[in-house]
Amino acid sequence: MNVFFGDLFRADDVLLKNVRVGIEEVNPPGKLGTWYGSFVRPGNQDFDIASAMKSDTPHTLVLDDGRKGNIIITRASPTDSEVQFQGTGPLQ
Repeated sequence: MNVFFGDLFRADDVLLKNVRVGIEEVNPPGKLGTWYGSFVRPGNQDFDIASAMKSDTPHTLVLDDGRKGNIIITRASPTDSEVQFQGTGPLQ
């Protein structure tokens, strides 16, 4: 898993800044690649995970290497600080 730092947006609203993100990219030959990963919710930033998981508005992850992509949050709990996500479309 590759490690980056990035910002998480919903529409034009910044939800998290400079969060450490682990991303795995799977690119099988001749097929469309997928990507997924996780981040740890920082304790010093307000982030409502319940609202994020219910939102119909896509979340956009912008990485420090300039790439960005939309994500769906697939797993998180109020007691666990790790958030898992799946990329929806390209990471470019």
